[in-house]
Amino acid sequence: MNSVAAVVRVPKGFNAAFTLVELLVVVAIISTISGFIVLEIGSYSHTTALEASGDLVTNLAAFARQTAMTKDTMTALVLPANQGTSGDYRSFAVLQYTPGQGWSQISRWQALPAGIVVDSSTDCTFLTNSPNPFPNLDGPPPQSNPPFTYQGAAITKVNGYAARIFIPNGGLSDSVSPTQIRLVEGFVRGGKAIYTHSDASGKPANYFDIVLLGVTGLAKTSRP
Repeated sequence: MNSVAAVVRVPKGFNAAFTLVELLVVVAIISTISGFIVLEIGSYSHTTALEASGDLVTNLAAFARQTAMTKDTMTALVLPANQGTSGDYRSFAVLQYTPGQGWSQISRWQALPAGIVVDSSTDCTFLTNSPNPFPNLDGPPPQSNPPFTYQGAAITKVNGYAARIFIPNGGLSDSVSPTQIRLVEGFVRGGKAIYTHSDASGKPANYFDIVLLGVTGLAKTSRP
């Protein structure tokens, strides 16, 4: 049985290859689409980092509150601020008070993801309503103000920290003073937050707010 081979006849003058212009158009389309994908991934990455930061601070505040209630003592959520350390405005820890012994750190320092800081450029009431000096500095020997170090280095500026104290009923010790922590995309220079993403008015284009309710100590979060 003879096999029959199909023959495709190409019309005269027809070129099956792409022209240079067609290739350039395809490359331009691919580049445009890739640009949109990169922008979307970058935006998603920033949003994810802010959400992770908000969850981290909220969970630490909840841990401090629960410890105060469970152990019938005072606890503190603390933040180094304007100390000249790598943790300034971006690291949190929890302290516990023991009568006769003073304050001791019960959690390790938790740093916010790279590119996220506490906004020190707005009315961050977590900073402005921080107790100064730290209450109940009665540990032996007498504890310094504030009673914590950052990665083994002493915190020397007595006004260069922020803290809020939880009491045994779960509320804040100074329940009438507002407590808001705003997390933003940026970095700190000279004690001031520099935004990496801002709107036309110069305000942060994206942020994560955590409000600690004075009477209950519970955290309330919000996003724009």
